[in-house]
Amino acid sequence: MLANILMVVFSHPQDPAREAEFNEWYTGNHIPDVLHTPGFRETVRYKLAKATSGDIPPYLALYQLDHDDAEAADAALNKHLATPFPWRIPMPPATPPAPGGLVPLDFLWYYRKTFEVGKNDQSPQGAAKAIMVTMTRPAKGVPIVPMNKWYDGHVADIIKTPGFRGAARYELAKLRIGYASPFLAVYELDTDDVEQVAKNLAKQRELWLAGDKSSSYYSSTGPMPTNSYGERWVQADGFAYFSLVSAPTRTPTLMPSGAARS
Repeated sequence: MLANILMVVFSHPQDPAREAEFNEWYTGNHIPDVLHTPGFRETVRYKLAKATSGDIPPYLALYQLDHDDAEAADAALNKHLATPFPWRIPMPPATPPAPGGLVPLDFLWYYRKTFEVGKNDQSPQGAAKAIMVTMTRPAKGVPIVPMNKWYDGHVADIIKTPGFRGAARYELAKLRIGYASPFLAVYELDTDDVEQVAKNLAKQRELWLAGDKSSSYYSSTGPMPTNSYGERWVQADGFAYFSLVSAPTRTPTLMPSGAARS
């Protein structure tokens, strides 16, 4: 079962020519460092494979946190990163004349899990080869409780589409960097062929929108309700597929010269 709190970090290499260096530091030193924060269980990193809607940064890291309080988790992370660590390597500097570091953070969010269905695993041993992520908000005047009940059923219907194995829904608990949608869903795929999964999903969606009850989307929820303005209850801010980059552990693969692993 997934943790109750999810930390979501979007980033990009400041200099595309140094993408390999960006990934080496992020996967090999930074994430193992962060995973030494109390309550930080595991992390998976993904790279954007297909953006369907929204302005989506290229790299995504998902941290499973054994916390029930996003504020406490954030405080623990800040304390850890402010404390000297024996094999921590500072972020590489940006390529001049740009200021700052090589790894700008576009977004940093904490979300609280509200629903989970199917088979989900974000451990280093079982991380999904690819994921689908949706960032959503309710349309104007939509009743939140009925919307969430409908959406939970909709998510359960979606994972019946070939290529999916599980999913979880989240609500925003804390915004650290950038802006965020109030709701997030992470769908785990059992394949790395995101193009085929996207085709499978598009076929079911087309049938669903046409009112064809052969669509798997009709399994438990039927068509999405609309508000008094004729807008569908759930509005998408972002919708994208990501492919697995790495599932780092607490053991670093990139060390400063002479440092010992702890």
